[in-house]
Amino acid sequence: MNILFLAIRYPFVVAIRRPITTLLFVVAVGSGGVLVLSKIRPELVPPLNMRTVYESLDSLGKNVRRLRGYVVDQYDTYFQKEEEPHQEAREIVITTPKVEDVIITYSFVCQIHSQRHIEVRALEPGYLLEIRIKEGQRVKQDDVMFKIQPILYEARLDAEKAERDLADMEYQYNEALRKENVVSQKMLNLLKAKLARTTAKVKQAEAELGFTSVKASFDGIVDRLLQREGSLIKEGDLLTTLSDNSVMWVYFNVPEKNYLEYMANREQHEKEDRVELMLANGDMFPQTGKIGAIE
Repeated sequence: MNILFLAIRYPFVVAIRRPITTLLFVVAVGSGGVLVLSKIRPELVPPLNMRTVYESLDSLGKNVRRLRGYVVDQYDTYFQKEEEPHQEAREIVITTPKVEDVIITYSFVCQIHSQRHIEVRALEPGYLLEIRIKEGQRVKQDDVMFKIQPILYEARLDAEKAERDLADMEYQYNEALRKENVVSQKMLNLLKAKLARTTAKVKQAEAELGFTSVKASFDGIVDRLLQREGSLIKEGDLLTTLSDNSVMWVYFNVPEKNYLEYMANREQHEKEDRVELMLANGDMFPQTGKIGAIE
């Protein structure tokens, strides 16, 4: 009894909420009834009217099936409309275009080098006697940076000076004798050549002694010190590096397409273009640059 009550009650609730659902339900029940009647028609209709009843039932069944198909189509269309999203009205704004200059920028990865960067090496062997600079220090041209023990070079210079003085005295003495025709001119020429040779050796010894003082070739900044005081230095050993950062060179590669476009109007670009350097932390370097060379 309870099951029947629920079965009867539920369609009425649906009928109130959804008219199309109710209509579909009625058609389904009616078509089902007709189909059932068409199947059991021999038992319900007297034998005398069987043909007429069969034709009526067949016609009614066809009409019910068409009606059911129509209702199902309307039902699907109804729910498809409900599921379609609601499109809001869009506002179209009409404006006037503005003509403005646009700055086009290109970014490239670069390498930065100082204008001058040299390796400071020992010119003569010996013990590193003194270091007169500190790492990161700024130096001026001809400032003494390192002193290599000069004892041997001083002794050599003294010996060469003694030889020169002796050759000079011998030449002066024989020059006076030549005026008295005591010695020949050839002998005097030989003594003059000897004096010139000893003088050259003195200059060489002075230069070697000067090499024991390693000086700055230009104004710059000293890098790391690679040798310490007391180290035995060989000729050509690297002591440090010296950099002139007053002007910096920035090298970068560009695609061939950008290169060809730039070279097509190079004179105009050189006047208008501005080269800026962005540091690793994202800050812009305070000074702008210019294109120096293109390969």
